[in-house]
Amino acid sequence: MSFHEKSAAITLAGLVIWYGIYFALHAEMILSGEGVLAASTAILFITMIGFVAIVAAGHIVVAIFMEKGDDETDERERFISLKAERNGGFILGVGVVLTLGLMLVGATNFTAANALLFALFVSEAVSLASKLVYYRQAI
Repeated sequence: MSFHEKSAAITLAGLVIWYGIYFALHAEMILSGEGVLAASTAILFITMIGFVAIVAAGHIVVAIFMEKGDDETDERERFISLKAERNGGFILGVGVVLTLGLMLVGATNFTAANALLFALFVSEAVSLASKLVYYRQAI
């Protein structure tokens, strides 16, 4: 496993764990459209700090045990990154358009902001998962 593959796995795990908790805690507020901004902001701040801490610790551990030359980027890795980012970008575009649709039918600002955050979360998760699949397929 290359450093880039391990990095994608660590980031995906941290993303799914921390933002999964965030959206689970906000599910009722998001679905009802009645969000409490102060509570939401505090939970989002804790989520971001936890995510960064987990991902940074994981990358430090991987870097410590990394073999020499394991972090070099070759043509295959650039190709994998481009294909994965394309997948994530498509999902983000769809999410933004759907959020605009929500806003047109009268969604609250809280709902729209969380819909955009969810679109960003899903697009990044798709991008990272695509990288892992492409690495496993040896594209």
